[in-house]
Amino acid sequence: MKILFTLIASLILTACVSSQGIQEMDGDNLHYQTLLVQSQTNPSITTVTQLREVYPHTTQYRQNLIVEKQLHQPILNAITDNAWQDCLAYSQQLLEGNYTSLPGHYGAMVCQLELGQKQHSLQHQNMINMLLETIWNGANGESFESAFVALSEQEISQFIEFHALDIIKQRTIVIEDKMYKQVSLRDSRNEDFFDWYFDITAFTERN
Repeated sequence: MKILFTLIASLILTACVSSQGIQEMDGDNLHYQTLLVQSQTNPSITTVTQLREVYPHTTQYRQNLIVEKQLHQPILNAITDNAWQDCLAYSQQLLEGNYTSLPGHYGAMVCQLELGQKQHSLQHQNMINMLLETIWNGANGESFESAFVALSEQEISQFIEFHALDIIKQRTIVIEDKMYKQVSLRDSRNEDFFDWYFDITAFTERN
């Protein structure tokens, strides 16, 4: 009887913990949707910062890592091939799940401009500028302590490309419960070589 009681108590405790986790996840999803509407209609640095902070805690984050990996190169290929409609379709598909996506906004900005949709292109350009400012806020990438927080490998690549830098080599480093990517870079404009550090804990924990 004592064993049965202990088993029931354990099951109840597990159910309570699971229920709490689901409620927290549902809360993050709702928060993301609220911030998403604000970012689409009246974006601000504060809203975009909060959007990036809550996004890794949503239920769609893990799946969207796969989607971004699948669509990033097709977006770039479509731009190279002047396939503007395909580029826009890929970009919009990416942004539907992750409105913080730098590759998604970049593709939409370029392709909507080429399609004559200048106002929409400017909206994506504005989002790119705010996302970059958000990533730079409180970080400079010069050390582990001041590493840029990255939400995906594709975000890192796009971020570096926006700064017109060439990747020389990169490696992953684990420090306690954090995971970082050290990227060695070259600035071809002045032949300067340096390293940037990215905190990649958010997406490595989920894979």
